[in-house]
Amino acid sequence: LPSTSDLNVVEGEDATVTAEISGMRYNIGNFHGEDVRLQASLTGVTKPGTYTLRVEAVNEEGRKYEVLSITPSTIEVTFDREVERDIPLELELTGAEVPDEEAFQLGEATISPTMVTIQGPETQVNRIARGVVRATLTEPLAATEKLDLPIVFLDSDGNTVPVGTEGSLVTCNYETVRVEIPVLRIVELPTTLSFINVPTDFPLEELEYTLSNDYITVAATAETLSRYYEVPIGYVDLSQLDLTVNSSLTFKLQLPDAIRNYNNIENVVVEFNSEGFEAKTLSVRNIVIRNVPPDYDAQLLTRSINNVRMIGPSEIIDGLKSTDLVAEIDFADQEVQTGQYEVSVQIYAPNKGLVWAIGEYTAVVSVQEK
Repeated sequence: LPSTSDLNVVEGEDATVTAEISGMRYNIGNFHGEDVRLQASLTGVTKPGTYTLRVEAVNEEGRKYEVLSITPSTIEVTFDREVERDIPLELELTGAEVPDEEAFQLGEATISPTMVTIQGPETQVNRIARGVVRATLTEPLAATEKLDLPIVFLDSDGNTVPVGTEGSLVTCNYETVRVEIPVLRIVELPTTLSFINVPTDFPLEELEYTLSNDYITVAATAETLSRYYEVPIGYVDLSQLDLTVNSSLTFKLQLPDAIRNYNNIENVVVEFNSEGFEAKTLSVRNIVIRNVPPDYDAQLLTRSINNVRMIGPSEIIDGLKSTDLVAEIDFADQEVQTGQYEVSVQIYAPNKGLVWAIGEYTAVVSVQEK
């Protein structure tokens, strides 16, 4: 059957007809079925539908025979357009439960892919209203379950529409999809607090503090928990920690996407023991330069760093003097350039224990190439 416009033959293309012909024996004596060409007339075929077509003989090569009869003289042929359509998939999950709700939690089940493409006659494709993946579980899950399941296509009334099966003219680019049902373990992870700008040899273990939550209850897959052993709540900048002004810090709890905050704790509060802490303002004249690159000379132009605020327990602060402090310029932590410019300075109180400088300080240096 010849094609017409954008229509394709859906049914009737394999119709069988019988043609009776006559002619001289030497012309038709060796004829076979394929030597006689018949075709259905497409007159009136303008849109999808089923048509009764007249069967006609075509003798384009001018072979010497006459068609006496064609039986049947008409055939039923269904035409339709070939179309594609994307169908989002829905998951219908039943029977999903865990053996112990205090130790396990079901995560959100997912399907992959979430959308498939069907192809076929427009009329049949348009029958499909939904694509559903059905997962039925009969046993409680103590670990994440992964299943490869078929897709069920339904019409608007909920009836199954065959796709990709024998006799169906509609196909799908996937036969099965992957369904994953995560099972999360419920555990407690310890919270940890970190510090930055801590002086060398500073006795950080002597800085007393408590956390509003020493542990956070979380839910995650066993695979995720094999990589996480603690919950970092944040960093404390020691150079900004003035316990004479504020001894409490609040950190917003942030967990990785793969870990669920089981009790929905939003913040963790850090309370430092500030009892007996005092502050003192001193000047620092002992300024040292370290790690100058061998191709440069560095000269200190600042003679004193004034108004350095030191904080610590009163028994240390009361006896602390300017001569106990060291201001260090470390070029290993700074970009080296020639000329006069300000550089950052770290203030230390070597061997004085739990005492540190509050704020940021600078000094002026002159750097030249050798």
